[in-house]
Amino acid sequence: MEQSSECERCSTWEEEMYWKHFSSMHFFLCLPKDFHDHLVLPAKFAEKMMVKLPNKVSIIGPSAAMWDIELKKTNEVELGGDGWKEFVKIYDLHENNLLMFKYNQNLSFEVLIFDQESFCEKEASYFVKQCNHKKAVLENAKKRT
Repeated sequence: MEQSSECERCSTWEEEMYWKHFSSMHFFLCLPKDFHDHLVLPAKFAEKMMVKLPNKVSIIGPSAAMWDIELKKTNEVELGGDGWKEFVKIYDLHENNLLMFKYNQNLSFEVLIFDQESFCEKEASYFVKQCNHKKAVLENAKKRT
């Protein structure tokens, strides 16, 4: 069944309203084999948001701990850098885990993490904390010298 030109105009308007005026957008990703160093965001999200995205964003896991993540923008948009690697490690992410992202216009991504076998949230992801212990120890050591 073909859409009438009126319906096409409505679809175009709806899409424009969503991408230009909504305060948050959602997408999900199944983690590929090479996700440990970087994660490529969906092409449509990258295309629509490339200009608006900064070079760094915050990523907030289910436990509400927050990491600063680098955004690499070429033909695609990738999450990467040390913050991403730490997020992957501390949340014990594995290939084929499902991640649901909510991008907020305040330059942050909220992430929910799902197990690839049960398709349910990984319970342990709510009990992860970002450890600043190393930073505090280093700062105290610097103060003493």
